[in-house]
Order: sequence, then structure tokens, then C-alpha cells
Amino acid sequence: MALAAPDYSGAAAATPAAAAPIVTATRQNAFTIPFRVETPQSPADYPAEVQLHVSTDGGATWQLHSRVKPDKSAFVYRAPHDGEYWYSIRTVDKTGVARPEGPLVAQLKVTVDTVAPRLDLSVTRGPAGEIVARWQAVDPNLKPDSFKLEYQTTSSGPWERVAVEAPPSAMRHSTTGEATWWPSAAEGPILVRAEVLDTGGNPAVSQAVAKPSDATSPVAPSTPQAPLAASNDESGWRPNTTPDPGTRDTTTWPPDRTSLAPLGSPTEQARSSRPPSSATTPHSAPPGFAPDETTPRTAARPVSQNNRVGGRPGSPLDFTLLPAAVRPRMVNSPNFEVDYEIESVGPSGVGKVELWGTRDGGRTWSDYATDADNRSPMPVQVDGEGIYGFRILVQSGSGYGSRPPAQGDMPDLWIGVDLTKPICRITAHEVSPDAAELLIRWEASDDLLNARPVTLLFSSSANGPWTPIASGLENTGSYRWRLDDRVPERILLRLEVRDEAGNVGIDSTENSIALDRYRPKGKIRGVRAINTSQ
Repeated sequence: MALAAPDYSGAAAATPAAAAPIVTATRQNAFTIPFRVETPQSPADYPAEVQLHVSTDGGATWQLHSRVKPDKSAFVYRAPHDGEYWYSIRTVDKTGVARPEGPLVAQLKVTVDTVAPRLDLSVTRGPAGEIVARWQAVDPNLKPDSFKLEYQTTSSGPWERVAVEAPPSAMRHSTTGEATWWPSAAEGPILVRAEVLDTGGNPAVSQAVAKPSDATSPVAPSTPQAPLAASNDESGWRPNTTPDPGTRDTTTWPPDRTSLAPLGSPTEQARSSRPPSSATTPHSAPPGFAPDETTPRTAARPVSQNNRVGGRPGSPLDFTLLPAAVRPRMVNSPNFEVDYEIESVGPSGVGKVELWGTRDGGRTWSDYATDADNRSPMPVQVDGEGIYGFRILVQSGSGYGSRPPAQGDMPDLWIGVDLTKPICRITAHEVSPDAAELLIRWEASDDLLNARPVTLLFSSSANGPWTPIASGLENTGSYRWRLDDRVPERILLRLEVRDEAGNVGIDSTENSIALDRYRPKGKIRGVRAINTSQ
């Protein structure tokens, strides 16, 4: 994938030092930077080479990235990571004189951003049938004015745009909002979808269903949402932000203009009443992608649903051992650190800090670790997957301290160790008749999928780089991607699915997908008679 930057001249007079640099953003980490060398008045002044200099610290320092012959007309640059890159082009003649003279000045500034924004959406239905949607989008390079809100009253109906207020111009990295409206259909569930872009063009899509049952309770007054902060916790622990399974709507909604069957039809009612299953649809499915109900199902794990209660009874991640309303902090390694603090330290100081653990909900306890330096954090190593409960015991320098935990004592901290990656695969892909969209279908399953576990990416090569299509998607099993001119004619797809512990399952298409945007057309040029009298 290449991003073509505007033309530059390597000649001294073509890019004056005082000229303002061109500023742009891209979601590609590999692109071309074209240049044009003007014909000099004297052949002796014709440059011997053209140089590309790059700065990653705002022009404080510059590095010579590459040099090419003047007839090459472009540089190819691959950014090693996301960030802002400044570029300056110079020519060097046969005598070694560089032009433009003087210190290097940025002629092009490119922000490379391959990560989609984070977009949270919640909807409720008021007592009068109104829909109340609240959202928050966060990204370092957010494009707030790209936000749009739509709703759909049936799975086969059109998307209807909701008017929202323009965000304040001062909001550059985040935007929050609320909208209230009365849908065109007064009954039945309403699918609401929000979408926002960053300056690089990465899309974030979030959707939620407003159920008729929401109208039985009044809508809570609008309160400011807590800011979304990136976690600095390197242990892999994640807060539990998963909704109660009892609040999930069972209506089968397509993620993006995908019509499976009208709501209320026998087919749709039958589909919503069945438990989720894992159809073994091939990569090249016929148009429509309606799964064949006679296809054998695999009973290994449920698909298209996040398991909110842990593993099966008796499995290492069986949450039935936990007290009610308690959820463990999940990690994806048997080695982790536990932070602690010590209070009421006397003159003798701290003599020993021990970590006691249980694997059976507090029925039996054992000494797991002793902190060598009596200072937080304490390194811990466990045997493998499972639910572990821990308590800290501290002894003073004179030997006084708490008693070890006994049968029936509850842990102060619950940890879930999950070493298994989610199972996932891309099952189908289909280009729309007008070549404007690509419908992608997948299957993903895990005992502890993240709330929004799915990321879709594409690349023109099996070796990458991979560019996000959409991230933070719910495990709905399908997504309709709106194609643009920056997508190559042939691509590979990649599916990444994350669980609560941070394990990532990956699947990619083996064969490239042709996105043929050209549709042959015929034109009648004339008519002539055929002599049939002979």
C-alpha cells in the first residue's frame, strides 16, 4: 500500500526555506514520497543524487534515510512505528554541493497512525419510546467532525441518520455527546450504530441495541462519562467492564447493512431462539452468506457469544469457586507480580512478607512465595491455568504478625491465569456487486472473550504490514467494510481475537482477494441489415 505525497522539487529554487510544509496523515506505514528535479540552466549544475532526510523528534535532529538518482522520481519510506515524521529533500551536485543550502527544513510532515480510535456507545429507551444514545471517542489524532450516528428499525431496513451537534473545535483528542430522538418505528428493538475516524482514516464502529424493555424504567439523567485512560498495567490485568449476560439482547442483528431476514419473520424468530452455533462456512460462500442450517455444527465451544461465567464446571477457569459478584483479574502468564503495601510498621521493622494462596476457594491454603526484599511488588510463579486466591502475611522484625489463613478464609485477591488463545477463523468474504463494500464473516470462540475482542486487518502481502480495517468490534460474526481508493486491487485479510487475559488468536486468508472495481460495459455502435434472400 502506497500513499502518494505531493510532488517536491529537489532544486534549490523549488522549495524555499520559508515555504510552509505540507501536513498530512495516513493509516499506512509504507508510502512513496515523489519529487521532481527541475532542469538547471547549466548541465554542470545537474544533481548527481537526491537525498531524503527524516526527523522523528520535531526537527531537533535529522538522519539521512536514503539517496537515489534523479531519474527515480520518488522515495519509498516505511515507518518503523506510529508517530509524526518530518521529511526534507536535498539535491547534491557532482562537486558535493547540497541544495537548498543551510539547515534542513521540513517540507513534508506525515502522521502515521495505524490504530483505530476507541469508541464507546450506550443506548437506552425512554418511557415515551424515545432513544437516548451516549458516546465517547478517544484517539490522539481524532477527527471529531467525522462522527456520525445512525439507527435501523429492522435488520433489512435502511439506516437512518441522526442529527448530532458538532463537537467543540477545542476537542482534539476526545469527543463525548448525547442525542435523543424518536425513531420512525415505535415498536421493536432498534439497532444504533456510531462511527468515527481519525486523521489517518482509521474507522471505529460501535453499535448497541435499544430494546423495548428499556422503556419500563425511566432513563437515567445524563452524567459526564469518566475519561478513558490507557492502562499502564503490564501484568495483563483487565477491569471487568462486561455487561450482565441477562441484559444482552438475543435479536440477531447484522453488523453493517447485512440483511439476514426481516425481524418478526419465521426465519428470524427461529434464529433468535436457537443457541449460538459455529457453522463451518467455507471461505468462498455464495452471496447472502445465510448459513446452511443443515451444516454440521462443532460443539467444542460456543461461538458469537462472550462467556461471562468462565470455563465449564470442573475446568481450570471454573468461576463457580468464586464468591457471588466476584470476578478475577485475568493474566496470560504463570509469572506475574503482586503489588502490596504495609501499614503500622513498628521499631523492629518488617521481618518477612509471605504470599499465601488457594486453588479451591479457600478450603486449603499453602505458602506460595516469600518476598526477598520485603518491598512491593512481589514476583509470583504458579503452576499453570486456573483460579488462584491470595492473601499477604507480614511479620515484624521481632517475629510478630498475622496467623496463616485457615479453611474458610477468603482471599484478598483473585487471579485467573489463562494461557489459551481464542479459536478463530475467517469463514467467508464477498465483494458487493458495485465493488464498494466487502462483507467479511468469521467465527471466534473462547471461554473468556473480551467484551469487544475482534480486530480486522488487511495487507497486500502475507508478510505485512497489516493495516487495521476496524478494531474493538463485538463478536457478531460479520462486518461490512466500505472500500476506498487506497485499498489495493488484491488483498489478504487477517482476523485477531483477544480474550480478557490478553491472549490473541489470529487467522489470515491463504489466497489473495481480488477487488475488481471495473465493471465492463457495452455500447451499441450501429445496425446493419443481413441479406437473407440468397
